[in-house]
Formats: sequence, C-alpha cells, structure tokens
Amino acid sequence: MVAALVETSLAPGRDILKGISDYASQHGPWKLYLTPQHINTPPPDWFSAWQGDGIIVRLHDSQSAKAVADKNVPVVDVLGISTRHKYPIVHTDNNAIGRMAAEHFRERGFVNFAYVGLSDENWSSERQVAFRDRLLEEGFDSFAMLWQERSERQISFMNRVQQLATWLETLPLPLAVFVCDDLRTLVVRDAVQQIGLTVGGDVALLGVGNDSLICNLFAPALSSIDAGHYRVGYEAAALLNHLMKGGNSEPRRIMLPPRGVVTRESTDFVAISDEALRRALTFIRDNATRKIGLKDVVEVAQVSRSVIQRRFRKHLNRSIHQCIAEERARRAILMIRETGDSIENIALAVGFQYAQSLNKTLRTLYGRCASDYRSRSTVSL
Repeated sequence: MVAALVETSLAPGRDILKGISDYASQHGPWKLYLTPQHINTPPPDWFSAWQGDGIIVRLHDSQSAKAVADKNVPVVDVLGISTRHKYPIVHTDNNAIGRMAAEHFRERGFVNFAYVGLSDENWSSERQVAFRDRLLEEGFDSFAMLWQERSERQISFMNRVQQLATWLETLPLPLAVFVCDDLRTLVVRDAVQQIGLTVGGDVALLGVGNDSLICNLFAPALSSIDAGHYRVGYEAAALLNHLMKGGNSEPRRIMLPPRGVVTRESTDFVAISDEALRRALTFIRDNATRKIGLKDVVEVAQVSRSVIQRRFRKHLNRSIHQCIAEERARRAILMIRETGDSIENIALAVGFQYAQSLNKTLRTLYGRCASDYRSRSTVSL
C-alpha cells in the first residue's frame, strides 16, 4: 500500500500522479491512497490511521514532515523545497529549466530580459539564478528581476496586476519575460495588456509547467517549459519500489531534465529590428532539419554574405553555421528524450549526416554526447 500525498489542484501535481499511476500499473500491484488536495493542504484525515508500505509526498512544511516521519516507512519527496529531512528527492532540474528559458529567448534575438518569481521558494530562486547566469554567459549583464514575496498572496489579483504594470512600464521593449510557473503568467499577461502592450508582439512571455488549461486559456497561447513532472512521478515510484524491497536508502537528490519548450504564440516571434537578420533567423528556425547552409541563409537575408555574417556576430555572438547547428542540436535533444528512436535515425532526422556529427556538436555546445540525454531521463538504482 502506497500513499501519494501530492496535490491535484495544479498540473505539475497531476502529472506526477499520472507518472506514479503508470509505474504502479506496470510494476504493481500497488494499492494507492490519494485524496484531492492543494499543495499546501495538510495530510488528509485518513493518513493518521493509515498503515502502509511507502509514501510519495510533496513535503512543504514541518507538519507534513512530522506526519510522514511517524509512519516509519520508505519515503520519496517530489517537491524538494526542504533539505532538512533525510528522504531522497526526485525533482525537476531547476538549473536546466532556467538555462533553457534563456536559450529560448536568445534564439529569438531578445536583448531585454526580466524574471517574475517568488523570493521565498528555493525552486524559483534556482530558476532565476540559472536564467541570469546563462544570460551572463551570453554577455548580457543588465536585466530586470522582480520578486513576489509569498505574503503578497494576500493582495488582490488586481493590485498585483497594477504593481506589475507599473514595473513593466519602466522596461525596454521588446521584452522577454520568464515567469517561474504558468499560474503566475496570468497576472503578467493582464499587466502587459493594462499598459497597452501586446503579448506575442511587445512582450514575449514564457512559463513553466505546460499546463494546457492555462497555456490555451487566452489568446495568444502561452509558451511554456515542459518540466517533466510525469517523469518525476514515474521515477519517484521506481525509487520507492526499490526502497520498499530493501534497497539502499541513503539520501540522494535526483534532478531530472526538462523535456523542452512547448512554443506557442506568446514567444513565437523574432525580436530583432534588423529585417535581414530576422529573415535569416526565421529561415533557420523553420528549415534547420533540411540541408541548408550559408548560401541559403544569404539568399533569404537579401544582403551580402559579409554583411549578414557581421550581423550574426554583432547581435547573436555566433556564426550562421553555429546557429544552424544549435537549432539542430536542440531538436535532437528533444527527440532523444521523447522517443525511443536510434541516435543514428535522430541525427539524420534533424539534419546531421552522421551520428558522430551530432555527438561532436553536442559535446562542443553542452559538453555531453547524445546518449547522455537518454540516460539522464532514467533513474539508476
């Protein structure tokens, strides 16, 4: 018997539960105990009398931690906001999420950046720091950061909108805003509209969680990073099963990489005033998997070869060939994580002639080979 103390009110929690459920159906039989709840809800009434074999929990406060500890059974935490307890943690890699957001915006040529998050949540802080550090690596040392304290949840929605609108008016356009999760993009979207700007035009908006309800609730639809919460649930269940069978129970932190950016209208535009460069970048994004090269990009840009090469270096700090290779590499990583296709077939599908060429590009860009991205999607016990 396994207790799943995971929220059902938000998409990340529901995705985690789906991963747990799928693992249980494939490797059970498990009898799962679950109650619909919010992330901050204390353990349900039945939990005090529950006697089972293991617990998967989003530990968020001392009350929950004590209730779980009293059961004296194997536990896996899938929230990771506290490092005080002794339990292993399976969670999304917040550093990878922050870096992915920065790279997504840079692909589209943005030079003005902002972050909206929570100052007293370590997962939000980790995403913010990684976002900032990746931009610093690209040579950007000036961008806006706005923190929303947890206590501000007592402020009305419209007051939050007004506060954000006042802040946004001070920032340069076009602006790329990375928001710590999908839910808080709703406030940002309203603030953008209140000051007469447009999401998907003046402001690019990127969330985290890929909550289909929120992302598609309003037009333009919201781009979001699929953080891989389903995999968190699945691998947490695998780890718990290992522990319940007497496996090594020493504390560990397992960080799983995000699946990728799900691009929708809120970021699906190139934010560069240079028309030739914008045409070139759009062409690369739309045709990277084809056999394209410098000659094709020059033709689309409608300027000389030397001019477009200088503009790539000036605005993006990379060559045309590097931009093509990066676009192919990003697509390859997503296919490696999402499919069981061979590395050789994936390399061909995204525009590389050989798997060795893909591996060389991945090592140059990210210090990893293709198989690393597949193996990192599975927990090793």
